[in-house]
Amino acid sequence: MSEDAVHVGAAVERTKAAYARGDYSSAAANALEWVGAHGLPPVPLATPLAKALRALGRYSEARRVLQAARRTATDASERSDVLAEQAELAWVLRDHAEGLELAVAALRIDPSNRRAQTVRDRCAFGMEIDARPIAARTFAHAAFSVSAHGNFGDVVVPIAVREAFESVERPAEWLPIHVHQVFDEETLERVQQTERLIVGGGGLFLSDTAPNPFSGWQWNVTSDRIRRLGVPLAIFGVGYNVFPGQERLGEAFDASILAVAETARLIGLRNHGSIERVRDHLPPSLRERVTYVPCPTTLLSRTHSLPPRHETGAAPVVYLNAAYDRAALRFGVGAETAGAPGGETGRGYGEFLEQIARYVRRVRDAGAEVRIASHLPADDALAKDLRSSHDLTVPIDAMYDLTLDDALARYRDAALVVGMRGHAGMIPFGVGTPILSLVSHPKLQYFLDDIGRPEWGFSVASPTLADDLAASTLDILERQGAYRADIRSIQDALEEITRTSVQAFLA
Repeated sequence: MSEDAVHVGAAVERTKAAYARGDYSSAAANALEWVGAHGLPPVPLATPLAKALRALGRYSEARRVLQAARRTATDASERSDVLAEQAELAWVLRDHAEGLELAVAALRIDPSNRRAQTVRDRCAFGMEIDARPIAARTFAHAAFSVSAHGNFGDVVVPIAVREAFESVERPAEWLPIHVHQVFDEETLERVQQTERLIVGGGGLFLSDTAPNPFSGWQWNVTSDRIRRLGVPLAIFGVGYNVFPGQERLGEAFDASILAVAETARLIGLRNHGSIERVRDHLPPSLRERVTYVPCPTTLLSRTHSLPPRHETGAAPVVYLNAAYDRAALRFGVGAETAGAPGGETGRGYGEFLEQIARYVRRVRDAGAEVRIASHLPADDALAKDLRSSHDLTVPIDAMYDLTLDDALARYRDAALVVGMRGHAGMIPFGVGTPILSLVSHPKLQYFLDDIGRPEWGFSVASPTLADDLAASTLDILERQGAYRADIRSIQDALEEITRTSVQAFLA
């Protein structure tokens, strides 16, 4: 390997490492130091540099870096990737025409480029929405809207939010706004033509998903524009998703949540743990404005039309779900590559996998069928790792590849869902199915505490995970009717809270 290649590789690693820990200024500085010494950045360095500049709101510089990278691309794959990166930046800036043109150019080079496909579809949809006049009685809805085959939980959340409002009052139309796009003056003016703006739900209070310097959370909006909305604002069913060990959201978030608290008619967070975390960022006089509104996915059986549960008389199905994003934070040091192709199973993750293998065998011995419910392709790793490490073959149901109603029906028909993702608990609960949670993030325990069922949660680090989880599973399999009746009773209370909050906001 040449000396230049070694230097580039080191710069790339430093840049990516700084970005991963949320130090976007250092990420950009590391890469720009190399550029200053060597000239135009090669694509492997230009891409993380552009991401860091985007996170800092230095969009013009990011554009110039990517434009230069097109000249340094060494092959067709790199050219397609750079064009897709440029297209995504154009989409973030709401330049849908340019984004569409760049995405199509990327796909001409590589028709399989998934990012380019996603941006192409988003830009085409954005152009359609931009051309649509604002009708009377339109509600604006700012959400994290994933594309086809995205995280199943994130697919369901915006739909559930709208259905929660429609169960009280159905607007003539919805104006969709993607929270990751810059909330610019044009967007502000369009929102001001609507009757109200709902932001949520989901874990939007998180800084490392589509980072921006203006709000410190996923809604890419300045505090000034929040204050100038001029229409009723609701934060609805949103969660504080920062992991233990991650940095707090910072000064930008403090300023943004202050603007929200001074402006919004409703600030409804989906669990009391999130409420406490967000209140910590506010002065005492505004803290009580932050209230409890459960995630609307927990009420899908009340708001979303599905046929009755289908009982076949076959073996009951127990779904397993695990999450692999931020693996080191979930499973501990040494788990950074858990679930990755060819990755090692670190000590914390290895012990978790051993416990899950023992659990699967216990449940199968009891006569139930165990399947894996994947909310996105990365979740399939649990099946791979159980097979490679424990010679266990567990079938996968790819929820992200199913229609919404088909996926919801599979959860509704299951006997139990054991999930690590927050929405692998809230969605099956919402359609009336018993749940148990693999707790690798506090938000899962927050939800269980709120509904008065903390015993349904099990730490992924517990040395008795398999035995404890199996004991609860066997009890649920034996007493399906009692558990389902319990869920219906809990939903009665959640529905009353939700309906009362929506009615007050709409009044």
